[in-house]
Amino acid sequence: MPRAALTQPIAFQGAAPRSVARRRHWRGLIARVCAGALIAIAIGGPPARAGAEAVTPSAPGASEPRDWLPAAKLIDQNGHPVSLASLKGKIVLVSFIHTSCRGVCEMLTAKMRQVADNLGSDAAARVTMVSITTDPAEDRPPQLLAYAKKEGVDANGWLFLTGPPDQVDRVLAVYNVPHEDEQDELTHVFALYLIGSNGQMVRQYHGMSIAPEVVASDIRKTASP
Repeated sequence: MPRAALTQPIAFQGAAPRSVARRRHWRGLIARVCAGALIAIAIGGPPARAGAEAVTPSAPGASEPRDWLPAAKLIDQNGHPVSLASLKGKIVLVSFIHTSCRGVCEMLTAKMRQVADNLGSDAAARVTMVSITTDPAEDRPPQLLAYAKKEGVDANGWLFLTGPPDQVDRVLAVYNVPHEDEQDELTHVFALYLIGSNGQMVRQYHGMSIAPEVVASDIRKTASP
């Protein structure tokens, strides 16, 4: 599946200046519509390897491989500073969320939880689960912590990250994810990204269709010498 298909912006044309309450109202409405469609996809039972995509480490013509874990200065759900570059040396599974999303983001987080369950008790030793907000203006550490607790993943080995908008935008640019803009554009990112310990992407998945055991198997293979 082309990488562009994994990022879906939903725009409200001609919208009046937004408020937090208004944004949350529309987010809830759109997310409920998306959730119904995505549940139908999930029930369909895709083939085990469906949704997995091998990734070229860098863009065509690039002189150096892209660094998928740049030194962006972010903040985790507990208010601690985190540089993505500090995660190198370990395998990382990355997703993008916003905590007011109902449906898509919750299903991606659930998929990551299923991957961790498949890895077993040593999941935290094998991989760091990282979810980065696309809306740092609304998703601060308290919101991220509440989301992690609600989804049952407030645990060792899980990071939910926000930060200054320029730092978050830096990460979004690396992953070709459009940021939340002032036209009430709502961005759902369906992708999961498996990043190796060297900061290079190993594989990209469609998070709605990939089987969690496939991702877990790839993590085990990537961790093997």
